[in-house]
Amino acid sequence: MIQIKRGQLNEAEKLLQRSLALLPEKPEHNWHLGITHSRLAYIHNQRGKGKKAEREARLAHELLLGVDDKDHADKALLLYNRAWACLLQKDLERAEPWFVRSIAMFKRLYPDGHPDAAWPLNHYGLALMEDRPREAVSFLEGAWEIRKRFLGRSEFWRMVSTANLGIAQLQLGEFAKAEPLLLEVYELRKTGEGHV
Repeated sequence: MIQIKRGQLNEAEKLLQRSLALLPEKPEHNWHLGITHSRLAYIHNQRGKGKKAEREARLAHELLLGVDDKDHADKALLLYNRAWACLLQKDLERAEPWFVRSIAMFKRLYPDGHPDAAWPLNHYGLALMEDRPREAVSFLEGAWEIRKRFLGRSEFWRMVSTANLGIAQLQLGEFAKAEPLLLEVYELRKTGEGHV
């Protein structure tokens, strides 16, 4: 949805709410209803409203599972949104299974990677950095590898992944691994090519 990509969350939410009001609750509409609730979950996550996001994600999950049990990119993103909603409520324990399921589904769908597969890897890695930094690095590295493959060097989310991985390596005392990553981000920022 273009309004979400542009950061126009209020406009997007109004359109999504209107869609929910117009679509009758019939089994043949479950997919569209589920996607609509999933997008509302994303909007609430963006706003830092974990409880609202989780409620929407739960509804979306029930609707999408009612359609079929096949893997789908929208389902993988929904699982990620459920994890994110739990994290916003400071509940890593409840978030972890959703992260794991999202990551696994993305791997099944896109064995060679996909830009959206970096979202749960990066977010999960950040969530683990404080208590399980070594494990965090493996997830952050996965996100970085994907973004490195699909995004240009100075694109925002690639730079975010580069910085996150560099900081995690630094936290582990892996200075030789951290330095080139952090210098890359520094140089791009210094020349004005990238913004993090």
